[in-house]
Amino acid sequence: MEDSNRNQPPASGISESTTSNRPQCGIQPAARESIIEGTSRNIGFHPWSVLLHNGNRRTLISAEYVLTSAGCVDEVDKRVNLTAKLGEYDLESDVDCIFAGPNDDMICAKPSYDVKVAEVLVHEAAGNRLHDIALLQLSEPVKIDEWVSPICLPESAAIDHSATYHSASWNQNTCEDGSRRYKFLSNYSLTNVTANNFIYVSSAGQPFVDVGGALTVTKTIDSNDGSRSVNELVGVLSSTATCANYDGVLVYTKVGQYLEWIQDKLVNEESATTRV
Repeated sequence: MEDSNRNQPPASGISESTTSNRPQCGIQPAARESIIEGTSRNIGFHPWSVLLHNGNRRTLISAEYVLTSAGCVDEVDKRVNLTAKLGEYDLESDVDCIFAGPNDDMICAKPSYDVKVAEVLVHEAAGNRLHDIALLQLSEPVKIDEWVSPICLPESAAIDHSATYHSASWNQNTCEDGSRRYKFLSNYSLTNVTANNFIYVSSAGQPFVDVGGALTVTKTIDSNDGSRSVNELVGVLSSTATCANYDGVLVYTKVGQYLEWIQDKLVNEESATTRV
């Protein structure tokens, strides 16, 4: 079992080479929270969340690449005019704002925006859903800031069964509840079921979240500036999880099993990120 309390990171979440001019990954901005009719609303959390125009989700792992489920993009009609929306929170507003702080000051995020997908890279053995993972290369690098930034890849396939895991979603692939206007955060614990390529989480009492979406965990690492929290991408929600078979357990493809495959597919090594 992986030690979640302290980890010495490699030079990069993707490779060991120089970290000069690379953006830090896995940074969660300070919370901007507002309580409206008893419901907490935040902007800026999980800035690596990316929406596909077809309602599926994916996760930014560098300035040029996003990771998702192969089932989100394995058919031709799913790739037509495929675009990625970044920096989204409120699906019904062009500019996302909340009133927060002791004085109810208005805080607004930068407007969300779309970037075309230049290339879809589906795992070569994805047909049987045992390797339900895909990389999407964007047509241009995104600008990394506090509203849009990549998450760190895991260092290995090791999983901490005592940790709390997180997923941000709009519930676009809904079973019973309608899709959400605002991005919301769910917390999960792992089940006792284990498999090489998959992670099983208990989601009883919570909605069925977006296929291709991220399962993340927060760790503490030693960085150049001392100790800090970092968020890692542990899994992407597999398309094997559907409303028809949803029984309170969600199945995620284990990203740590595919680190070599991901690195082999990256065209531009300068798109890598750093933890430190």
